[in-house]
Amino acid sequence: MRDLEVSIMEDIVRRIQKAGTITEAADWQIQRLIILGNSLEDIRALISKALGGNEEMVRQLYDEVIAREYTGMKEVYEATGKPFIPYEQNQELQQLVDAMVQQSTEELFNITKSTGFMVDTGSGSKVFTPLSEIYNSYLDDAITGMVGGAYDYSTLTRKMVNQMTASGLRTDHQFKDGGSDYGIDYASGHHNRIDVAARRALLTGFGQVARHVTDLNAQRLSTNYFEVSWHGGARPSHAVWQGRVFSKEELRSVCGLGQGGGLNGWNCHHTYYPFIPGVSQRQYSDEWLEQKAAEEAETVKWRGKEYNAYQATQRQRQLETMMRARRERVQLLRQSGADPETITEYQCKYQATLQEYRAFSERMKLPTQMERVYTGRTPGRISPSPQKFAAWQAGQINRAKERQEERRRKDMDAASSARESSRRTKEGAEAVQWSVIRSKEYTTRFSGVTGNAKADELAAQRARNMLAHRDGKTTEEIYAISQTTGKDVAKITNQETPFGIQRDQKFMDDVARAEARGEKLLMLHNHPHGSPPSVADINELLSHKAAAGLTIGHDGSIYYYTGPSREIQAIDEMVAIRHSKDYNGIERDEEVLKRLAEDFGFTFKKL
Repeated sequence: MRDLEVSIMEDIVRRIQKAGTITEAADWQIQRLIILGNSLEDIRALISKALGGNEEMVRQLYDEVIAREYTGMKEVYEATGKPFIPYEQNQELQQLVDAMVQQSTEELFNITKSTGFMVDTGSGSKVFTPLSEIYNSYLDDAITGMVGGAYDYSTLTRKMVNQMTASGLRTDHQFKDGGSDYGIDYASGHHNRIDVAARRALLTGFGQVARHVTDLNAQRLSTNYFEVSWHGGARPSHAVWQGRVFSKEELRSVCGLGQGGGLNGWNCHHTYYPFIPGVSQRQYSDEWLEQKAAEEAETVKWRGKEYNAYQATQRQRQLETMMRARRERVQLLRQSGADPETITEYQCKYQATLQEYRAFSERMKLPTQMERVYTGRTPGRISPSPQKFAAWQAGQINRAKERQEERRRKDMDAASSARESSRRTKEGAEAVQWSVIRSKEYTTRFSGVTGNAKADELAAQRARNMLAHRDGKTTEEIYAISQTTGKDVAKITNQETPFGIQRDQKFMDDVARAEARGEKLLMLHNHPHGSPPSVADINELLSHKAAAGLTIGHDGSIYYYTGPSREIQAIDEMVAIRHSKDYNGIERDEEVLKRLAEDFGFTFKKL
């Protein structure tokens, strides 16, 4: 089904590509017939090719259901002395499977017979647009606009590719259950992607066979009790009853058997088996189920949000869908001959999502399922080169920081931040606020920083030293002192590069010798505008075992931080910035670091 989706999108892009060669509007009526041509017949050919061999595939899947649900109960029959009829001799089951194979094959055909895309037809909202309309109306109008000069080929291609891949090929087929599960939900206007609709149609058929087999087994084994299966990451409404034993009546009243949202309902992966009291052994004890329920209810924080087991699996599915669409987008842009910069942009967006997916899955202790992402119709390397991706990330960070700085400037212009306004006096933004720095209160803020009073006192002294040297300047200097001995270890006080320090070899050698002696270090450097430490400052501590850092602001601010558990990537900072959009100026910087501190296990605080 995913191959069919990509085939149709490729066909549309090829037709746009042909239109890109038309130079005279007078040629349009002739060329239109060539470009659109027998589009509906071509669609039917693509669908026929996609459905080729479906009946054999569906039958194999049903055979697997029979092996699991019926043949797997042979030992129970033998334990109770009941006769077991092999499937090859069971005419009733064979007739049921034949009927379900035919039904499922017809459903797959119906899914593909009524397809289209969710596109913006000009009203600003996306609506389901059948393929016939995509070809004969929407695509026709779009190409006419290109020939008339309303927009160029590259713009049209990007627009169509973006809309198609964001939507995915969807179905308008209304199923026998009223469409509330898969296909179209007329109440909400939602149309499922055809691969989702096909999978759910098959699951429904499998569920019907499994229920029939289970009822047949229970009848022959003379039991009215059933054990429900268990799986991790179940939706909350199913987690309360999975893994337990119920009577047939309780399967309906407690588990919702026969209802769309209950056992064997929409997108449910549970099944149930006959259970014979005194003969069958429960697969899951109550104690084990309670322990797993408690574990799955626990939440893990990621990017400022809490996820339990079920929510984590749902987030995985979202990221997988996003990656699938972006892979398709890259492939279609390549085939359309789009400019390399546009292709690289989408390659980098795919890579960023892939990194997020892997990091999220690792944090949630969930296996990645890249088979949900890869399709046979997106061959070749989709990810960009490491160099291109690094450059793209740097550009994203710079743009985010530029937007952040622009917001900060607007805040200052509106006098919304009293602190920012007070720092930018007629003496300049880098002027040291000596009324704060010379106060006793300033000195006491260093107390307890290192756990060594001598080191705390030296840190306060070195902070005042560097502020005296850099008063009114945008340049910085750095001191490394020993928290263990309370003595100086290294310093750089002679550089004049604005807003940065280049650590020289002597500084690094002095630090390395102190750390080799087992000393714990404290790194201090000044920030002319009083901002918190940068991500680069924090990542720098990864090179120093058990070290901590202080940033000393010209406005009197002091920030304390330790090293992260792993390197903070540019994409991580971008996400944290996006989640901190409700804050402004310095407060935004602080909120970003608070979020990163939670995700990367380091300490960040303002003294």
